[in-house]
Amino acid sequence: MQGDAFTTTIYVQLCWKSALYARVIVPDAEVKASWLETIQSGNSDLPFSKLRTAMNALYPAEQNQLAELTAEQRLATLAQMDKNNNPVFMRSYAGRLIPATCSEASVKRLDAAIENSAVLSAGIKRRLLVAHQEDQRCLTIKNKML
Repeated sequence: MQGDAFTTTIYVQLCWKSALYARVIVPDAEVKASWLETIQSGNSDLPFSKLRTAMNALYPAEQNQLAELTAEQRLATLAQMDKNNNPVFMRSYAGRLIPATCSEASVKRLDAAIENSAVLSAGIKRRLLVAHQEDQRCLTIKNKML
């Protein structure tokens, strides 16, 4: 009997996660802005596991145009987010929400963010550098293919 309760609990959690993912991934600028505000607010009632799910669904690669709409805002608030949140949260946040969209504008934006990264924690600064390196590599490959 106990196994059935465990299985049911896992099933409910997976359904909730899938439903949340489906709500966040919707390709609509207003939906994205609302979820970004929820993630950045710091006072959400959602547990970290659900915020992490929202972070993962917010800007998939197919939605780079929507990601560009909030790219400046996400970089402008990075230092404050780093200051206000714990390293576990920030590892997920930086891994998914530092904007890198394989474009000249994106590389320049990350260059500027690196120049202003003195106040960031070591982990977030490293993630910013990695995002910049990956973005530069993507752009180089993209340009060679054209």
